[in-house]
Amino acid sequence: MSDPPPQLKRREFGQGAVRIRRNKLKKLHVGFGLGRTHLSNKILTRADDDSTFFLDELRDQVELNKTDDFREFYSNISPFVQSRGLLEHYKDVVVDQMLQFCTQDSTAANSICKLSNALARDLRGRFVPYFIRVLRTTASALFVDAEATKVDSVVSRIQVIFVTHTMLLKTMSKEVLA
Repeated sequence: MSDPPPQLKRREFGQGAVRIRRNKLKKLHVGFGLGRTHLSNKILTRADDDSTFFLDELRDQVELNKTDDFREFYSNISPFVQSRGLLEHYKDVVVDQMLQFCTQDSTAANSICKLSNALARDLRGRFVPYFIRVLRTTASALFVDAEATKVDSVVSRIQVIFVTHTMLLKTMSKEVLA
């Protein structure tokens, strides 16, 4: 047996028709942005106050990048970034380690470029002294042993560095222009 057909709402002229149309729009509106809302809430809210964007991104990159270079970088930097206070206190050490691994011809350079934006988001105004240095170092990472690497890796590195520079400029635009 088949189910009976769904009941159709009677369309009325006047205020009733407007009410029916508004209800449909509300249902569409609620369903449309639902995925984006949950994603943005996940990004903007953290479980605890000591968590940082840098630490969250570092954990994501540890899961994605299993190379020896990145493991070495992670072991060097993990004691200094476990909380917001530690990150702000050891920001010199963190930036130096990031730039050191970015200038080497390491497989961790792409992940480290992604981490620089998270660091800028956490430090905001305190990142300004490192801003130009990070831009120059990541730009110079384009030319590190470019002849010996494959074309695909060079193209992906160019893409990552371009996105990194774009996001850094977007994140730091107010502080740099002030």
